[in-house]
Amino acid sequence: MRKKALTILAAAIYPCFAWAQAPVGPVMETNLNRIDSLTQLLYSEIPSHIAQTDSVAVFNVDQSTFEKQMLSMGSAIPFDYQQAVVAQINYLMRQPESFFESLHKRMQLYFPIFEEVLDRYSLPQELKYVSIIESNLNPNAQSWCGAMGLWQFMP
Repeated sequence: MRKKALTILAAAIYPCFAWAQAPVGPVMETNLNRIDSLTQLLYSEIPSHIAQTDSVAVFNVDQSTFEKQMLSMGSAIPFDYQQAVVAQINYLMRQPESFFESLHKRMQLYFPIFEEVLDRYSLPQELKYVSIIESNLNPNAQSWCGAMGLWQFMP
């Protein structure tokens, strides 16, 4: 469940930031005392996910399930169900358990920092998940075109 929730959110955010600038919209009021629902799920009672043993397995999430999960988050960011989202879900669901264990450790380190900055500038808390898409929260990540770090910035 933890793996499914994280995968669906990261995949949903992917098309929003991969090919276009983030849309300008109303400023969302945030508060550090309010932790978004997905982070709450990830850090609370959800049992550990089970790794997929078949590397070509396809995780089928239908549009209805996807839309219900996105609505339950109460986000100010609209998340659309697209083929790019489905591809990201399938990619992330094929990752071994060790991938998510190290990712969750990094989330505990970096997310409180991100949440504080996002709150300070009245930005949606969901933006912190972009760093998972960009680098898997690996501060030493480097892309083939030279983008580096957690957010894959380039000079």
